[in-house]
Amino acid sequence: MKYFYFDSVTQEGVESNATIDGQEADILNRWQTLAPQHGSFLGIYCENGQILQFMWEENYIQLDLPDTQRGGSLQKPVTQAEASELLVQAIHGADPSDIPGLEFFQW
Repeated sequence: MKYFYFDSVTQEGVESNATIDGQEADILNRWQTLAPQHGSFLGIYCENGQILQFMWEENYIQLDLPDTQRGGSLQKPVTQAEASELLVQAIHGADPSDIPGLEFFQW
């Protein structure tokens, strides 16, 4: 599965247009080792073509599903444990747009 990330402490990462391939263990390890600081993020390209990304904000993690056709994103604040579980589900083929509690926000 293709993924991308940025660690705001080390300033290391891979841009979304230059993704790397990884297995479930690679992706989860990267997520668990990202600095839990504002600006760090990890995203994956799901089987259905959607991008599922998690971004550290000041006091929470933002789940984000960009929707370029609608000019916005489906979003929801989550905990690190919830983010990890949702990553596993998406890696195993779950449709991230089925996640309960998502709200649409215009860009």
